[in-house]
Amino acid sequence: MTQRSATDRLERALADIAAGSAEGAWWHLDAAGARAAAGESDRRIAAGDAPRALEGALVGVKANIAVRGWPLTAGLAFRNETLAAQDAAMIARLRAAGAILLGSTAMDEAALGATGLTVRGPIRNPKSPGHSAGGSSGGSAAAVASGSCDFALGTDTLGSVRIPAAFCGVLGFKPTHGTIDDAGVVPVHAAFDHVGVLASGFDTMLRAMRVLTDQFDAADTPASIAGRKLAYASDLAEFGSSDLVRRAYARALDALRTRGASLTPLAIQPLELPKLRRAIFTLCEHALWQSHRERLARAPEEFSPTLQALLNYGGTLAQDKLDALSHLVRDFKSRCDAAMQSCEGLLLPTTPDPPFDLAQAPATNLADLTTLASALGAPALSIPASQRGEPIGLQLVGHRGADRFVLELGRELAAGL
Repeated sequence: MTQRSATDRLERALADIAAGSAEGAWWHLDAAGARAAAGESDRRIAAGDAPRALEGALVGVKANIAVRGWPLTAGLAFRNETLAAQDAAMIARLRAAGAILLGSTAMDEAALGATGLTVRGPIRNPKSPGHSAGGSSGGSAAAVASGSCDFALGTDTLGSVRIPAAFCGVLGFKPTHGTIDDAGVVPVHAAFDHVGVLASGFDTMLRAMRVLTDQFDAADTPASIAGRKLAYASDLAEFGSSDLVRRAYARALDALRTRGASLTPLAIQPLELPKLRRAIFTLCEHALWQSHRERLARAPEEFSPTLQALLNYGGTLAQDKLDALSHLVRDFKSRCDAAMQSCEGLLLPTTPDPPFDLAQAPATNLADLTTLASALGAPALSIPASQRGEPIGLQLVGHRGADRFVLELGRELAAGL
C-alpha cells in the first residue's frame, strides 16, 4: 500500500487504536493473526515476489461476517462466545490477495438499526465528536474514518453501509444485490441483505471490489460526466432534509451541470419511500423473529428491550400481512424502474440530516433515502460532500449491474465537489 512495511503500518494502527483513535469501533482485535499476516507480506516483498492485489492492506470486518476463530456476534451479546468455524467466502478472497485482517468492527444489535448505538455503548464518530457514527456498520465506518484500517467490510439491508459512511465522512458502496457472495454472513433478510465496502478513497475501494467480485477488471476507465443523463429529487424538502444537506445537494447538482451532465427532475414523494422503509423493516423484524424465536422465548433477557419489542412484533405478523408488504415492495420496484428508465442514475442525499447528537433521540427517517436502492437491489455509493463542519453524504444510485459505472462516475463527481 505504501513504502512503509506492512508490519510498521500494522503496529502504528494498533498503537493508535490503543490510544483511543477509534473508540468503540473495534470489538475484537486479532493482533497475533494480523502480525503473522504482516510478517508474511513483508517476507514476500523482501524476496522479490510480485505484490498481490491487496498486499499489506489493513482491513476491518463487520462482526456479522465469519472469520475463522473470531467471535461471530452479529452485535448480539449472547453470541460473544460463538466462534466462526471457517472463513466466509469473501474473507478467503481477501486473505489470498494479501490483506491483513485486523479485527471485527462494532455494529447495532442484530444489524437491525442505523444509529451506531450498540449493546456495548455508542460507537464514537471520529469526524464529528459527540455525534452518531451511524449504523449498523458504524464500527466499520469509524475504523476507516480514524485511519485504523484501509477499508472495511460492512453489510447493508436498508442503508447500513451508506448511512455510517455519510455520518463518518468516508466512501460507502453497496453493490448490486448478490455481487459480493454473502455466504458466511449472519442474515437479516436474504432479499435485502448486501455486503458492501467502506473506504477512504476510490483507489482502495476499486482494489477491494476487484478482489471481492469477478465483475471488476483491472482497467480503470474514468466515466465522463459530460452528456450523462442523471435524475435528481425535485421535492427533497418533503423529506424534512436540513438546510445543510440541501445546500450540499444543490452544490453537487451545480457541479454536474457545469460539467455537462443532463439533469432530469424526479418527484420522489410519490414513490412513498417512508412507507417502503417501514415495509422492509417490518419484513426484517419477522425474518429475525424466525431466526431467534426459540431463544427469545427461552431467554428474553439476552436481547435488549428494544430488540425484544421489535422481534416480538415481527412474530405477530400473519401471512396475509407479510404478503401485502412483499407486494408493496414489488410494486415499488416496478414504479421506480419505470421512473428511472430514461436516466443512467439518480443522485440523492444519503441521509436527510447530518449525524445526530448522541444526547438526543435519533430521527426515524435515517434510512428513508437509502431504502430506494435496497429495495431495487441496485448499486449505490455514498460520497463525502461536506466542505466544512458536519459530515454529509451524497448518494449515487445506478441501475442493477451498473456497479462499475456508479463507482467511476462517483469518483468524477467527488473530484468536483
